[in-house]
Amino acid sequence: MRIFFVSILILKLLFFKGWCFIISNIENEENVYFVKYDNAYLEQYDELFMIMYLYLQRYRSIEGYVNLTIKDFILYYNFAPNRNKGRINEKVYCTLKLMIDREFIRYVGCFSNGGLASLSDVDCNMMFTVQLINIDEKWNPQSRFTKILYSEIETLRENNVKPIDKILCLYINIKKRISADVESSNANLFAFPSEETLARECGCGVITIKNYTHILCEIGMLYVKNYGSYMRMKKGREVVVNSNNVYALEEKYLDNNAKEGLREYLKLSCGYIDGFYPFCDNLPDKRKVKNIDDDSSLDDKWGEKDNIDNNYSIEEIIDMPAMSDVGA
Repeated sequence: MRIFFVSILILKLLFFKGWCFIISNIENEENVYFVKYDNAYLEQYDELFMIMYLYLQRYRSIEGYVNLTIKDFILYYNFAPNRNKGRINEKVYCTLKLMIDREFIRYVGCFSNGGLASLSDVDCNMMFTVQLINIDEKWNPQSRFTKILYSEIETLRENNVKPIDKILCLYINIKKRISADVESSNANLFAFPSEETLARECGCGVITIKNYTHILCEIGMLYVKNYGSYMRMKKGREVVVNSNNVYALEEKYLDNNAKEGLREYLKLSCGYIDGFYPFCDNLPDKRKVKNIDDDSSLDDKWGEKDNIDNNYSIEEIIDMPAMSDVGA
């Protein structure tokens, strides 16, 4: 037993010295470090699982060992420790136990109190060790994944964005639609999911999506442009509705190609007839936005709600203010 804990202590020292840092599932391309996050996990697990997974993958040794305390993990993501029932401390324990049950990790031991046999016995301030297991079996190279850069996590942390887990969840759900290899001939350099789709994927409301998007734009992680409203067929009549926002990770990609890409998408998926017209109040920095989360009357055969359905004539729309963008 003594030899076992001496070995763990050596791993601990190596970890904090940074000697065991680069691993097979954390890639290095031109000194850009990132973690691959399987897109399927976005549907299967919650945001706390996501940030725990990223944390463990980032800081594991070559053998998969990670030394941590519950408190350090909580503070790392700018949360405030809270021991009350159902609060963040308990949720972190539950997430770790879920990862153990699903065989993502195994509990190795605790350095305090002579080695505690169970994670449940570990206090918030006690350092313990887990090991990531079955990595090769669980990681499917054929799966679609999103690259989460270390620098992206640091940007969120340094700007003290809150709630960091939910904002990161939105960011990943947008980024998963954008190609990691921008040099590819068929790369997707921008994306235009509707805010309703993002709200459904993130488990929140449209107004929350607008607020989180605004935060991401403010800290330079995301750029957004809206090309205005357009005419479409809805329930047998021509109506004018706002178009989806177009998202990009770099401002230079919000060009005419993005506009034409959106137009083709709307023709294929939303019954586009004509546009774009210079009117839109659908940007994330607008404060007075109609909440349509529960308005089933806006559903139609195309499978998505219109962002906002306005009863303006074409002549009135033409005279309205021009489109605007965010993150410029």
